[in-house]
Amino acid sequence: MDWWVYVIECESGAWYTGVTNDLERRFQQHASGKGAKYFRMDRPRRIVAAKPFETKGEALSQEAALKCLPRESKQRWIIEHPHRGGTEMSGAPESTAHADLVASLAQWGQVPATAEPELRYIFRPWSCDAGQPVVRPGEALDEVLFVQRGLLRFYTLDETGREWNKGFAVEGGLSGPLSDDAPHWPAPYGVEALERVQGLRAAAGGFRALCAAHRELDDIVRHYLARLLEDKGARLESLQRLDAGARYRKFLTDSPELARRLPQYHIASYLGMSEISLSRLRGAAGARD
Repeated sequence: MDWWVYVIECESGAWYTGVTNDLERRFQQHASGKGAKYFRMDRPRRIVAAKPFETKGEALSQEAALKCLPRESKQRWIIEHPHRGGTEMSGAPESTAHADLVASLAQWGQVPATAEPELRYIFRPWSCDAGQPVVRPGEALDEVLFVQRGLLRFYTLDETGREWNKGFAVEGGLSGPLSDDAPHWPAPYGVEALERVQGLRAAAGGFRALCAAHRELDDIVRHYLARLLEDKGARLESLQRLDAGARYRKFLTDSPELARRLPQYHIASYLGMSEISLSRLRGAAGARD
């Protein structure tokens, strides 16, 4: 009889680790409230990973070691030992955010079928209210963020403490240290929710480990990063070569949805001008119309 070390994904996105000699029976005990007391606060959704051992002692040793691992390392263990059985709560809703994540990645290449369940396992539900900071300048961001709904802004502080917007993430956007080329979030940057954001987040190391295990997924991320770098270069060229009026007209043409959703002062900051200058440009444009 095999003994199993298993990891259960809970409704909050947290992971619970345990040992059993009958995965199906133990999961049903947890689901019915007759198992661990932990699940009275956070209901189980499914077993996401399981590894068999010949003896209970070996399983208990692995459980103890697994519980001591940081979340990033535990994610790698889950990726290496995915559970393919049907032990999950009946009627548990599938996250549309995970489907949207896969659809967003698929814009840049074919997402391998074997990576999809692993993406679902490492990305947890996440939300942030409008006006709340995700990370402040000087803090480290060690997570990859996916925006399903809402709007994020990325900004820096100049020597006087004034904020200047550097970019935005709307629905379908990925942010954070996505590759080994950028293992840490640049300290000068801050991230703030301009609208209530709902989406997913994963430990950056776990996401990079998943990319390393799937060449196609790694290629997708590199194509996505190349596009971000291209957009950054185009913005810098616009700031250097175009006057304020031309920059504003280009922004309206290239990003009409952002122009509609952003307050005027955030648009002005992004375009490298004062709010007064932008107001005059808008007034002049209205007069011509």
